[in-house]
Amino acid sequence: MSEQVRSGGLYQAVYEALPDAEEILDTLRRNLGKRGFALLHEIVDLTKKGIEAVYDGDQFAVAECDGRIKELWDDFLTGRLPDDISRDLDEAFNDDLPGFSREQFKHQIASEIVEFKVVALVWPIVVGREEAVNAIPSPKRCGVPIQSWFKGLLDAVSELAKLMNRKLEDPSLSLNERIEWYQRYLLSARQITARLKDVSHTPGGIISNSTNRWESYHKALGGISRMIGAIGVQYVEMLNRKASNEALLEQVRELVGR
Repeated sequence: MSEQVRSGGLYQAVYEALPDAEEILDTLRRNLGKRGFALLHEIVDLTKKGIEAVYDGDQFAVAECDGRIKELWDDFLTGRLPDDISRDLDEAFNDDLPGFSREQFKHQIASEIVEFKVVALVWPIVVGREEAVNAIPSPKRCGVPIQSWFKGLLDAVSELAKLMNRKLEDPSLSLNERIEWYQRYLLSARQITARLKDVSHTPGGIISNSTNRWESYHKALGGISRMIGAIGVQYVEMLNRKASNEALLEQVRELVGR
């Protein structure tokens, strides 16, 4: 910026109206980063720990994480958080931070909770221990906004793919076993996203989890659909490999039979 602009009357007038602007903004930034997300980070850590327990089949640890998450979430909604966290939240999410209200903060936490709950319910199907789930908890039952519920479902489909890929890293799995893993995951993922696509006509301002463009429902749904499509391609490649192996085996049998 040229000295001529900085020395101008309007520049000086704006500067003098709020000379400590940088200091104020930096304080708000610190509050937001160091204090405001304290509860979010704790719940995210618990959901990660819970999903790891789901992967390991540790039902006791899953229930323990679920109980602690519910306790923190209920306390947040009813204002019974410990004084230090509650005070920090009020300081970080106030009228000086438009777009980062407690309401938006609630949406961020809520989608993490839904993701964890859905993964815990659907993973046994992907593993092959269960054939179906009795019910997916509704937004009301989870105690979360409907936007967060949809976002959590989308995130769960992605998380289930990550868990499946970890299982497929096992070199001892046969081709047939790998095909079965793909079949179970793809069926579950396609069934969930088919329902989510039913509401994709809803305007983003209503269904998206926040005003952040990265939280766009339609963007997330498109990303998940492409991911499922890519996994479907891998599945078809495995089927082709199996068919090729079987055809080769049949040729060998014919040669031996001669």
